[in-house]
Amino acid sequence: MAVIIMSIKPEYEEEIMRGDKGVELRVYGGRIEPGDFVIVYTTKPVGAVRSVFCVEDAPVMSARDALEGITNGRFKGGATDDVYLGERIGKRIVVVVVGDKARVEPPITLEEIREVAPKWMPPINYRRAGQRDEWLVNEVLKRLGKRLSCVEES
Repeated sequence: MAVIIMSIKPEYEEEIMRGDKGVELRVYGGRIEPGDFVIVYTTKPVGAVRSVFCVEDAPVMSARDALEGITNGRFKGGATDDVYLGERIGKRIVVVVVGDKARVEPPITLEEIREVAPKWMPPINYRRAGQRDEWLVNEVLKRLGKRLSCVEES
């Protein structure tokens, strides 16, 4: 299991947590695999880590194929995913299929993260967690309200 930190706009993070949106679409920026653990940084105006999810699948495909997958019901996209994909025709897309998910309570604000790691920046897209993210990963695991299928018992 790898830990991925991903920035998501508040309205899309809410759709994912309600179950209205079952995938997160991203221009390919590096490997994401089934079983990976995603820490969601919810962008401004929220500016906090308030949810996580397990990756059920993460196929990489053209934007056109991803759009077809949403149109034919293979993927449960959100209300604006067709616009997102339409603007990215010709790009490789990773379709991150959301599995088990949970809230982080209380949320971890950007200010709180920067008290421990002053130069910490949320990713523009997504990144694999590294040494600079160690405190955040540990803090997320402490605050999880439930055990997720992709998180190993420690």
